Amino acid sequence: MICPVGAPNYRESLRMIAETYQVLKETLKKKEYSTGVGDEGGFAPKLKSNEEALVILVEAIKNAGYDKKIMIALDTAASGFFNEKTKTYELHSEKRNITADELIAMYKSWLRNIR
Repeated sequence: MICPVGAPNYRESLRMIAETYQVLKETLKKKEYSTGVGDEGGFAPKLKSNEEALVILVEAIKNAGYDKKIMIALDTAASGFFNEKTKTYELHSEKRNITADELIAMYKSWLRNIR
């Protein structure tokens, strides 16, 4: 999700989001990814990794001209990939299971790396 924290009002927020959405679509096309959308209207390409989603999103924000004006918000729905039996999180794209502490460290690492 993107949050237009640098917008002075709702109208500008909406414009910034719409423009970034279109730049993201073009970015995905250039990288030869699908631009089909998921249930909530967001793009749903088959990426190489979870981190790549953030990298591409940051690229689109910068290319739209909103670096530092649009921030990323994560709703990872972690309960959806938690394995109750092993008490780990199953990361299918990375082909590994990790603990809660490792998941938090991974998110922090991603955010440091994409800035």
